[in-house]
Amino acid sequence: MFQPERELTKEIFTDGDFSLPYRFFMPLDYDPSRKYPLLLFLHGAGERGSDNEIQLKHVIGDLLGASGAPAREAFLIVPQCPAGMQWVERPFNCGVFHDSTNAASRALEAAVELVRQVIKRYSIDEEHVYAMGISMGGYATWYLLGHESGLFAGGVPICGGGDPATAPAIVPLAVHAFHSSDDNSVPVLGSREMVKACIAAGGKRIRYTEYNYAGHGSWIPAAKTPGLLEWLFDQTRRK
Repeated sequence: MFQPERELTKEIFTDGDFSLPYRFFMPLDYDPSRKYPLLLFLHGAGERGSDNEIQLKHVIGDLLGASGAPAREAFLIVPQCPAGMQWVERPFNCGVFHDSTNAASRALEAAVELVRQVIKRYSIDEEHVYAMGISMGGYATWYLLGHESGLFAGGVPICGGGDPATAPAIVPLAVHAFHSSDDNSVPVLGSREMVKACIAAGGKRIRYTEYNYAGHGSWIPAAKTPGLLEWLFDQTRRK
């Protein structure tokens, strides 16, 4: 039986005066002569804290639980946002906002620096670095795709939202967004408007799946989407 609390090591990343708990998975048969993809997973508001455990509650089991799962051939970073903070400093219920300047929290900045450090330390294929997030982490995923498009090749924002003005920066990336029309916590308009803006800006690899039954839990069916990670890990940045 898959036990994420055992398979992902507990780590602490120190970035200046800020400490970020995270869980770390590396391929069991890691070979430095190979190049591996890297996935940053960003949890939702309910998993904030400092126990470095609860952020594994959602999705991680689906990503790593099956023998031969694509994520088992990748590096996985799962940081935990401290209580009282957000990944992106905007209201959860806004869906869409129109100024993302300085919206990244100290926690998200540390998560990005952690990704950079892991890339330096291990044999990571820099054309295959991705972000995935749910709810609060869905906002963060859209933010990273729009503001760190030189670092990430694509992402999976689930029941999130963002700033449509960042769409031109997302055009070279691959995105599969998920949301549910009956979500009463994060308005579905957030995903709809981000997808619409990306397509209008010329995005050719923008996928969108909208449910009508998942409420604020789109990650449950989304994580079980056949071929999702196979597709994502096959994507690189395009100019």
